[in-house]
Formats: sequence, C-alpha cells, structure tokens
Amino acid sequence: MICSSRWFVVGVLLITTLGGHAGAATAQEEQTSSPRPDFGVDVAFVNKYVWRGMLLTDGPVFQPSATLGYKGASVNVWGNLDLDNANDLAGEFNEIDFTLDYTHAIKEFSVSGGLIYYDFPNTDFRSTLELYVAAGVDILLQPAITVYFDVDQAQAIYGTIGLSHSFDLPDSDAVSWSLDLATSAGLGSSSYVDFYFGVDNGAFTDFYAEASLPLTIFDQLTITPYAGVTMVLDSALRSEMAESDNFLFGAVLSWSI
Repeated sequence: MICSSRWFVVGVLLITTLGGHAGAATAQEEQTSSPRPDFGVDVAFVNKYVWRGMLLTDGPVFQPSATLGYKGASVNVWGNLDLDNANDLAGEFNEIDFTLDYTHAIKEFSVSGGLIYYDFPNTDFRSTLELYVAAGVDILLQPAITVYFDVDQAQAIYGTIGLSHSFDLPDSDAVSWSLDLATSAGLGSSSYVDFYFGVDNGAFTDFYAEASLPLTIFDQLTITPYAGVTMVLDSALRSEMAESDNFLFGAVLSWSI
C-alpha cells in the first residue's frame, strides 16, 4: 500500500468506505437483524483507479468484490485488475484486499470496527494491515467518520469525514431507483503524509464528491452508474503529484441474496 514517487498504492473506495452511499446506518441495521447470512457480489468497471486522492492506474480497471455477512459481522474480498498496460500489468490483479467488519446499530446510530489486509500480487510491494473504527448517524446528510490505523508498513493514521443524501425517484413494483450524492474529505497524520507523499506534515489530504444512480431490479440486482471528482487538498502535496485532480466515472453491477 505504498505510494509517493517510489511507491504504488492500492487500497479500498468505497469508499468507499463510509460516505460512499446514503442510508448506510439503515442498511447496516437491517443486516444486523437479518436471520440468515447475506451474500453479495459486485463487479465494477471504472475509467481509472484513484485511492485517497492518489492516482494509481491511469487507465480502465476491473474491480470485483464479494461479501458474506451475518448478524452485523461480514467478510469482504475485493480486487483490482488493470485492463490496459498503464502499469505494465494488463490483465493481472495487482491488489487483493480482505476486510473483516463488525457493525452494531441502535436506532439511527451505527458503529463499526474491523481490519483490512492489503495484498499486492504481481508486484514488488509489501502487504500491509489497517485497523479501523467508524461511526455514522442516519439523519439528514448521513454524517459519518472513519479512522484507519496502519499497524504495519506505514505506522500511520488516516481519517475520513463524509456526508451523503439519497433522493428517491419514481419506481414500480419491479424496479426502484434513486439519485445518491456523497462527499468526503481525508486527513492524514504526519507519518501518513510522509509515507505516501514524502512531506513531513499532517494535512487534509484529499476530497471526493460523487453522484450515482442505482437502479434496483426485483430487490436483488442493482446497476449503478456513477461519476465523481477527486482532488488533493494540500498545496505541498499537490506539488508532489503529476495529477492531483481526477474525474472518475464507471458502473457497478451488484447482486445479492
């Protein structure tokens, strides 16, 4: 998970992490109370791969993901595969992440904790491990915060704060859809910024804004086109990067049972 001019960093979007989609606390509460295991698969195609403001693949990527959850606990496997030769790795996975999470929801409040193990097959970069804690409130603008602790390679702290909102659109018995807006900002400790950018100073590192249009068919299949913009906030960090602002677009196909 290693960046600056010397390192190739690949990590998690979700990002999408905390602020990625509206209604997170409500969804987690439903998952926590589910009487049976939940299983879901996502398949994403994106025009480029940007992680925490850092451009990692300046070309199209394929990002599959699978999640198994039960009563608030879940395990996720996520991967990144370059579709062109921007990193001389066309057609190969160069990152696979494993996430363990436990979420507890009480009414509108949601608290999560877990770990993320980052592995980098077909590269020379070392794997690393992050622990994280997150909290969100299912109220107007869905405020949420997540703090990550790298306990391996970087020995550093990174946090995000996020807001999101979903606008329901007219639907039918078979199809439902909405317009989802989300934004988040990241803050890195001095050791985090030094490790990834080569600047020895804590700073607000990145900003992300996204609009998506999830279309759900028969409650199990969702197609989500989206577009977003990401930028590095701190001027000293921007000067270290060839591209500090990036426009993202893609689509995610999700299936769940």
